Amino acid sequence: MRWLAGHELAQKRYGLRSGESATIAALACNLVDFVDERSLGEQEDEGCMQWAQGVAGLKHAPGLDPVAGSVTGIGPALFAYLRMRSGADALKPDLRVARALRKLGFYVPVGEHAILVVAHAAADEAAISLLVLDQLLWWLTLSGKPPTTGARNRRSGRMRSPAWPGREWCISGRSAWQQPPCHQLASPVCSQAGSGPSAG
Repeated sequence: MRWLAGHELAQKRYGLRSGESATIAALACNLVDFVDERSLGEQEDEGCMQWAQGVAGLKHAPGLDPVAGSVTGIGPALFAYLRMRSGADALKPDLRVARALRKLGFYVPVGEHAILVVAHAAADEAAISLLVLDQLLWWLTLSGKPPTTGARNRRSGRMRSPAWPGREWCISGRSAWQQPPCHQLASPVCSQAGSGPSAG
């Protein structure tokens, strides 16, 4: 990160669009300053995590964040993606997420803020993190069909798998049932099979 703070990436070499090199360098400078102000030394990952968790309340107004949100070229979607990649519970409100939610029967108005609101409601109702929801939606986009593996319920610790009647995602069910291990989901919260009525 410190190297990026002092070197703008070559636009053509890295396939960057106009202005993206400056955006990356400015963001890196701000994050290095954030890390140094907290005397974290070489613990850049810890600094990024602290930043990401500390600005959770600014997801709808990233411009209020002096570290990343105020950098030219960073809007709500990239702000959310940076938080997600830095270790915070977040979801990138992009067209992929909007399409996947609509495919599941959700009404999602146009716009990043609407996507975030619907995604938050879906994740809360299903009792899963935004990060797990993002991965489930990615899986759906990639495969064209809903996953059959479960995700650990962050409230009860049990494994939970949403019911998938037809093409609609029913997220109101509260019971958990036995599912195979989550070998297809790269998620630290999804590591073992759960139990439920079918498990006896």
